[in-house]
Amino acid sequence: MNFKYFFLLPILCALQADFTPENTEFAWDCHQVLLQQKTGSMVKIGLLEGTPKVLAVIAALSKESLGYCWSGTPNKTYKFLRDVKEKLKVKGVTAEDFKDIVDAYDATLWPLMLKIASQQQPMPGMQEIVDALHEMGYSMRTATNMSVKEFKATQENNQELFEHFQEDGFMVDVTEENFPRKPSVAYFEKYHARHNAEGAKKIIFIDDKLKNCSASQKTDMTSIHFKNAQQLIQELAKLGIIIRLPKP
Repeated sequence: MNFKYFFLLPILCALQADFTPENTEFAWDCHQVLLQQKTGSMVKIGLLEGTPKVLAVIAALSKESLGYCWSGTPNKTYKFLRDVKEKLKVKGVTAEDFKDIVDAYDATLWPLMLKIASQQQPMPGMQEIVDALHEMGYSMRTATNMSVKEFKATQENNQELFEHFQEDGFMVDVTEENFPRKPSVAYFEKYHARHNAEGAKKIIFIDDKLKNCSASQKTDMTSIHFKNAQQLIQELAKLGIIIRLPKP
């Protein structure tokens, strides 16, 4: 037997035991981590329900959540939403703020926005990683800026992905005044208060935005700045969590 690296075994064992299913919980961002938008579905819905409206919806969805617009050739509805976003940017716009304004302009547009927002599919490799972590016994929750209603619509279209997640995921409660959002440190403090009040769990937070990861670390979460499935597997291995995916 080669004893050259025998002295490293206690260190390696300690590392692999650090984040165990018994003491660790995963907190997942959704957009561009677990899920990606079905662009083809956007186009299909637009053709069925009216091109001017779908352009406005795509504009609103093109960056984070439902609150952003990109520039382009505006039509009446599209230009309205873009102008509203610019006016509200100084104070920050929530999904409920945006909904109220959209409803006042066109009551049929918000349901269409939710319908398109829910047309998402798992990012490449993420279904397999979630399944593997579940098989290993890890607990998982969402940690998203989506409202409960937005998330429920998305969850219904991705039941296989979310079947392994805790039902009480962490979403924005629009009924609560000044509910914090990422990247606020208060968002992660509220997560702990709701799901880890005793501090018994180590939380591994996975997000595609570095500013969100940095904020989570201020509340003693371990964060992974997500880029793709293979990179995530490598980062988890550094924590001693070895993902073995089934061979195709």
